[in-house]
Amino acid sequence: MSHKYVYLFSEGSAKMRELLGGKGANLAEMTTLGLPVPDGMIVTTEAFRLVLEEGGIRSWIQDQHLHIVAEDDVEPVSKELQDRLSKLPVPAQLEREILHTYDRMAQRAGASVAVAVRSSAVGEDSEFSFAGQFLSLLNVPKQDLCKAYLRVVASLYSSEAMHYRFLHNIPGEFAQMAVGVIAMVDAEASGVVFSKDPNRKHANHVLIQAVKGLGVTLVDGKTSPEMILVSRDFSRP
Repeated sequence: MSHKYVYLFSEGSAKMRELLGGKGANLAEMTTLGLPVPDGMIVTTEAFRLVLEEGGIRSWIQDQHLHIVAEDDVEPVSKELQDRLSKLPVPAQLEREILHTYDRMAQRAGASVAVAVRSSAVGEDSEFSFAGQFLSLLNVPKQDLCKAYLRVVASLYSSEAMHYRFLHNIPGEFAQMAVGVIAMVDAEASGVVFSKDPNRKHANHVLIQAVKGLGVTLVDGKTSPEMILVSRDFSRP
């Protein structure tokens, strides 16, 4: 039976979280609702499993997690997992599908497209945030796309993510990663919107944190953002 390993945003929905991951499913849903979302695709969790199976390391990854019995065990296991994963070959069928779908994006744009390659792990953007624990790569050209895909997949086993799973009793051997590939846009400003202020959860406002240019300096904590409060009281003039 043949599998489809890559979906355009327009081909997905919020119901496909197990296949597209949290972030990918949300972006797909917004696209199908007609909201303004940059063009993009998701390399699915099925593709992740294919990489592990063809690389012969699926059971090895499970064995490695058995070595984690305390927080101090995370760092060396994380390094070994990431090193091994990032050096695996991308299966030929998956490589063809990734590059073919990229070409469809480029055809619609009328030119080659630099893309952001971002995590869309199962469980990400849920009650477990995993914020800042997985890798994002910006301005990736077509020739580096498959290598960037593997680097983002390997970040599923970053020490930060593995610590987080350990502390929240999330079985690490069942972690799965889909990967979003999103057309870059020229950004005058970027930001993060919190529908509820995380520091004042009972406050009746939306919190927006904004920076000039791309948002990577905001999400990695390297710059102090402008803070904007927007009232949720729609009865006010």
